[in-house]
Amino acid sequence: MGVKTIFTVCISFLIVYITVTADAVSESKYVMKINRTNSDNKNSANLNNNENGNENDSNKRSFLPPDLYQITMALEVLPKGLCKNDSRAVLEAVISREKWALKIFDSSPKFPVGMLYGSYYQLGNFDECISVQGKLPDYDRKIQGKYCLADVTLDNEKENRIARSHGYYHNRVSSSRNVFNSTLRWAICVPSSCNSQEIEAFLGELFSNAVSYPIFTIEAPEINCYYEKYIPLTTLEIVFGCFAGIFVVFVVLATIYHVLRVYRSTRSINYSISNQNKPNTYQEILLSFSLVQNIRNLLRVKSSDLNLNCICGIRFLSMFLIVSSHSLLFVIVGPVLNEDFQIEAVQKPQNAILLNHPLLVDTFLLISGFLMCRLLLLELEKRNGKVNVLALYIGRYLRLTPSYFVVIALYCTFLVRFDSGPLWNKVISTEQNRCMTSWWANILYINNYVNTDNICMFQSWYLSADTQLFVLAPLIIYPLWKWPRIGETLLALSTLIAAIIPFVITFVYDLDPTTLTFPAEMIDITTNPYFAFAYIKTHMRAIAYCIGLVAGYIVHKLQSSNTKLSNSLVRISWILATIFGLSAVFSITVFYLPEHEFSTLESAAYSSLHKIAWSVSIGWVIIACLTDNSGPVKKFLSWSLFAPLSRLTYSAYLINGLIELHAYGTVRSAVYMSVHNMASITIAHFLLTFTAAFILCILLESPLHNLERMILRGGPRQQQKQQQIVDNAKL
Repeated sequence: MGVKTIFTVCISFLIVYITVTADAVSESKYVMKINRTNSDNKNSANLNNNENGNENDSNKRSFLPPDLYQITMALEVLPKGLCKNDSRAVLEAVISREKWALKIFDSSPKFPVGMLYGSYYQLGNFDECISVQGKLPDYDRKIQGKYCLADVTLDNEKENRIARSHGYYHNRVSSSRNVFNSTLRWAICVPSSCNSQEIEAFLGELFSNAVSYPIFTIEAPEINCYYEKYIPLTTLEIVFGCFAGIFVVFVVLATIYHVLRVYRSTRSINYSISNQNKPNTYQEILLSFSLVQNIRNLLRVKSSDLNLNCICGIRFLSMFLIVSSHSLLFVIVGPVLNEDFQIEAVQKPQNAILLNHPLLVDTFLLISGFLMCRLLLLELEKRNGKVNVLALYIGRYLRLTPSYFVVIALYCTFLVRFDSGPLWNKVISTEQNRCMTSWWANILYINNYVNTDNICMFQSWYLSADTQLFVLAPLIIYPLWKWPRIGETLLALSTLIAAIIPFVITFVYDLDPTTLTFPAEMIDITTNPYFAFAYIKTHMRAIAYCIGLVAGYIVHKLQSSNTKLSNSLVRISWILATIFGLSAVFSITVFYLPEHEFSTLESAAYSSLHKIAWSVSIGWVIIACLTDNSGPVKKFLSWSLFAPLSRLTYSAYLINGLIELHAYGTVRSAVYMSVHNMASITIAHFLLTFTAAFILCILLESPLHNLERMILRGGPRQQQKQQQIVDNAKL
């Protein structure tokens, strides 16, 4: 941001917002004159009948200190009404040293702090403002504080030109769009009777008197404002609340039943629905909801029949890094004291793994493709090709959707009531409105192509992409089993097309090589053009899934034929996988360096090649682990602790967005970014996410999964086996 512009804005705010302290007001000779001159006129008529510049009001303004005089003059632009009258009442109360009135001024920032250091949020004191409840003795209205964040947007073209001259980023990036924050978010505390138009008019008048030329626009939409008020429950909230309450009561009763009745009959709570002495159907349904049952299932450490334990480690570690990248992203786009820290951090290679967070999501797509191919090929061999694909699709839908739907319902109902804060209304209300509009696209798993401008749950695109690829996968896997040559050709062709698509689209539309983290473009990631056009699209993500299919097919062929890889091939593969993986991760740093102006061709090549390199690297790790060619890597990834943690990844995926939105919406002051602080925030968000995931899993996901397995167990044995594919191929 330009130094001259910032200096001008600072001076403007200094003129506008300096507030006299209580002692200064009481001791001012001007106030003494006001009290002497107008002692007989301080009543409610003064507040409601001075619109035409009567003599007493004119005299009063002439004796006001400059700061209050500026505010008084700015009030003249307001239309007749409650806002104008209440604001004048506040001024009277300030003169009278009323504590509640002084709170209104005290909670608003007086002078911008740290703007030259990248602090663009001047938040004031949110809780002090909304706590205001005041009334003048001679005024018949109760005045309540209303907190608003006004967006003061500076001239983007001028600011980007100045930023480029400072060399923060290379010319290609900073010239193509606004990657720098050109909006100041300035808190103001006003009477609750003031609407957004009146606040904008008031601030506009103040700024126009202070600045000789226009350098900004001012917006204070109602969604940026908050004051305490009663909001009755909606019908949807009542229905959802009743459902949630009944469900929780049922879980409690099931747990009590498990502990009392089963313990009394067996003298042990280690009683499972899989025991030989099985309960009847009704008891089994009840036990499906038992916390004891579901916690034990969650913590169970069991060796996989197919030696897939290493997948647990990859799943958990990837989710940990995804949660970390989400937490850091929400910090840097929110109120911070030192934005320069982020500008420097993105140019450091050690931060590349978090900057390249799309690759972490690709890891889950690769695992999904691998498990789908490996397990479905086994079922095709066992059933001689008689696999009910429709049952496979239905099983996946039933496996994923109930928990997903409940979280969406939470977004649509009670989420907005959970808390409050300077950014709460704007962030949470916006998210709620999107979910109310697009919930149906989510549960149909098409929201990465439909209603992308109103996507509900910013992370939900993954489920849609994964599900769409899951539906298409049998079209490749079945030919691999039935006609291997044709299937291999089809798989190779699909992988080639999936690799070419990102290159072509990136080149034709001159896109970024991947998601580049610029705070101004990430404030609302769902409105980011790259996010909606490329990041969430299945065709831009399919390469990881296809390479997962290839890895699954290779493992299937090797294990079916008991083929052993030669030591030289294993060593070469590990070397190449390491080079590919490190190159894919750390090469992103060059796109942030100011001296490196990348071309469209370079961007397109990276868009495709880094996905391929990363997927090949992770694919080899899985192949090596399952063919006993990984040594200590397999031992680490198969660590028993990873098994229960990996079972929480789906619930963690669903709940993490809520954790991040809550932290972002309730922040009361700007964060100082440092390695220590960012690490602390990351660990805290990880613990919160997995704690909430644990609760969601044992209360909702596990009980519904148990019921689903009961239903399928009553059907053909083929469906029971196919359920294993669904269970393993989920997030």
